[in-house]
Amino acid sequence: MLIDWFTVFAQIVNFLALIWLLKIFLYKPILKVIADRQNEINAQLSEAKLKKVEADAESETFRKKNAEFDQQKVDKIKKITEETEQYREKLTSEVKLDAEKQKTKWYTSLENEKDEVFRDLSNKVQAEILSIARKTIVDLSEGKLEVQIVEVFLQRLNKITKKEKEDFISDLGPSDSLQIKTKSDLNEALREKIIKTVQSEFEKEIEVTFIASSDLIAGIELMSKGKKMSWNIADYLSSLESQINKVMVKNPGQNNA
Repeated sequence: MLIDWFTVFAQIVNFLALIWLLKIFLYKPILKVIADRQNEINAQLSEAKLKKVEADAESETFRKKNAEFDQQKVDKIKKITEETEQYREKLTSEVKLDAEKQKTKWYTSLENEKDEVFRDLSNKVQAEILSIARKTIVDLSEGKLEVQIVEVFLQRLNKITKKEKEDFISDLGPSDSLQIKTKSDLNEALREKIIKTVQSEFEKEIEVTFIASSDLIAGIELMSKGKKMSWNIADYLSSLESQINKVMVKNPGQNNA
């Protein structure tokens, strides 16, 4: 089985180029938006701290002025000072509590925004990768790849147990045939090879008919009375899509980092 290394290398280069472009035009701008949002939050936190310092300074000034009152008003001054101190502590506590609430709110909002941006980016990257993979396979689904698909399928058929083969054709009647479905019509040489191999593997002179179906991206199916054996690259793409979705859902925080 021959492999077109030039085509394989070209596809690898195309894939790496896509990843590079996504990094330049999607990932970096998103990081900039996140950084700008973080700077805005830090500025608001600094403003809250400054207001707290100003409030403390005003409270201290008020306390010093009360200390200058006449000794005769000591009791009154003491009472006022205590009330003022309580007010200052309450105000400070409220400012701190409010600042913590705002900080928590801002961080929660930021994390939600980051998660949303990541989900959108992940969906776009996933869709683009799968689209390119499908297009590439369709572009290559003629010629040598078609021969390789047949070879792989026949090799897999050879590995199936005798019991599985017997079960597969158990419902076939004398006038029934096995059907081979491919994306496009196979040449005569490939058809002869498939017929010979199928009859040899099933140890029976079974009639084999061929069907061309554009539903197959790149693959081959062997059908018998509602039963099917297949090898289809589309199945690998579906599996890849499923695995990507699982990773994205399982580790959103790690991917954001």
